[in-house]
Amino acid sequence: MSPDESKWNDLDTTTPNPARMYDYLLGGGANFAADRAAVDQVLRTNPQGRQQTQANRAFLRRVVHHLAGLGVRQFLDLGAGVPTVGPVHEIAHRYAPEARVVYVDNEPIAATYSRRVLAGVPGTAVVEQDIRDVDTVIARAGQLLDFAEPVAVLAFAVLHFLADDAVAGQLVVDYRERTVAGSWLAISHGTAEDDPAVGEAVRHYQHTSMPGALRTRAQVTAFFKGYDLVEPGVVGVPDWHPDPLEEPGRIRAAFLGGLGRRP
Repeated sequence: MSPDESKWNDLDTTTPNPARMYDYLLGGGANFAADRAAVDQVLRTNPQGRQQTQANRAFLRRVVHHLAGLGVRQFLDLGAGVPTVGPVHEIAHRYAPEARVVYVDNEPIAATYSRRVLAGVPGTAVVEQDIRDVDTVIARAGQLLDFAEPVAVLAFAVLHFLADDAVAGQLVVDYRERTVAGSWLAISHGTAEDDPAVGEAVRHYQHTSMPGALRTRAQVTAFFKGYDLVEPGVVGVPDWHPDPLEEPGRIRAAFLGGLGRRP
């Protein structure tokens, strides 16, 4: 069930927001009429958009499962949106109940909704902050996470909302430098390399609160400078350690994804 818009009178529910649009594409309930209408426009341009978004969430599941299996117990989820459909803490806690997860997002409704969803859930916290304010994010996340120990920094479907390549690249560097050896970086990023319809659909995001920008495989790979990439490197998310039972059939990738370890 979607939230009652009358309860958010002090916040803008009429401008589509990518975090809430993403939630709607995943089948979540933290979205409003404007978000759903914007998604409907996107899907008219790119009919595979819902399946592509779900493939990106499946990539997140496989990455977190992989990391938990390697003993990772701390996760910092940047631009997390709303943790309503297969969120990081549910996956991590399935394999390691002691895992700790901090969700970071500056969209007020997403952050507020997240706090409500996670109230009473052990090992979780929400930081309502712009991910570009790295010092504040690290300081507040550090109330739950120990940055003297390895942390997995997750940047799923968020860096493409930083259109300036230099800004996006420096942001990744800033988070890398605030983690220790043995930490991890996971990225998924919008691309039109495999599906030209994605390039057409992204123009609808220019009318949202966070316009997007697509990047190539080479550009996404460059974000992993200073990390050792896990095979098969940066690929379309359906091709990263695929699980045929999880993702039957073949869709064109709208997201590139990769995982790297800081040596």
